[in-house]
Amino acid sequence: MKAFGGNTMDPFVYVPPQDPTQTDAMIVNEIIAVCHDGLAFYQHAQEHVEDYNLKRIFSGMIEIRREIIEKLEPEVIAREVSPVESESIFNKVRQWYVDAKDMLSDDNANVFIDELEQHEQATLNRLKEAMKRIEDERLAKKISHIAASVQMTHDKMAALKEQYKNN
Repeated sequence: MKAFGGNTMDPFVYVPPQDPTQTDAMIVNEIIAVCHDGLAFYQHAQEHVEDYNLKRIFSGMIEIRREIIEKLEPEVIAREVSPVESESIFNKVRQWYVDAKDMLSDDNANVFIDELEQHEQATLNRLKEAMKRIEDERLAKKISHIAASVQMTHDKMAALKEQYKNN
């Protein structure tokens, strides 16, 4: 298999792919990496909050991310690129998940939920942007279905945000 970006010589040197298939694989790998990071975050979060509503939302986020990874990894493999397990290219997203772990407590749930909802909106926007950059129409449609699933979990997070705001 080719190294990330199509470089077969040194896996630590990024060389932009020339072929649309490789570009699609790179974009999908970015999504997979963000999902791995989010999966780890939500698993950690679910273990460290006591609020039932948060646990339920986090459980949904975990399931969505697992499904996304399961649906997209074969797409990357089909393009002869190794799927990533972490090391998100969206470093800001990854750093946010790391920083958010420190915010986990029921004492600052309002702030945490507000931050989480804003972050999920940004992730959704990135998914939509990635969908536009994908050359393969079938793959773009698959990512559009994924974005719809993420939109539903984001909407639940937004409703929870309003609930906490009113309490």
